[in-house]
Amino acid sequence: MSTLVVVGYDHRDKSEEVRITPRAAKRIPDMKRISIFLIGLVSVALVAGSTGCATSKDKEAAQQKEDILQAAGFKVIPAATPEQQQLVKTLPNDRVSALRRKGQVYFVFPVRSRDAFYVGNNSQYLTYQQAAQVSKKDLVEQEIESINRSMSSPGWEAPWGEWDTQ
Repeated sequence: MSTLVVVGYDHRDKSEEVRITPRAAKRIPDMKRISIFLIGLVSVALVAGSTGCATSKDKEAAQQKEDILQAAGFKVIPAATPEQQQLVKTLPNDRVSALRRKGQVYFVFPVRSRDAFYVGNNSQYLTYQQAAQVSKKDLVEQEIESINRSMSSPGWEAPWGEWDTQ
């Protein structure tokens, strides 16, 4: 059996040359292709997973906004006419917009997935703003509480020691 000499460093016997068989040398390109394929596969899986998380968070945030609008007294109005359907598509997504109709100001939130609007008046909009502020504050407090819980779990210790924040 002949051997192929490849110059390199062999950590096992500290020599500068590594001997491999021609059969093993033929498998090196195959292993490279497999490695590249696996790296690509893992990359695609990571991108798909992160996109799925972002999408579910977006859906949760949109649903939470709809819940707050409904609690504030906004009414769901289906887009029945072609003009209303066009308006659902042209209004900024994920934002409450002010519109004037017959001399009255209305606040409108489009829901493209259902081809509808949440419509409210000035007092309902003010209630919505207050509830949205409370909701944001609650989310921040929940995040801080979650971090504190995870940091107080057994085995977790800050690498810099304790700080006296009092």
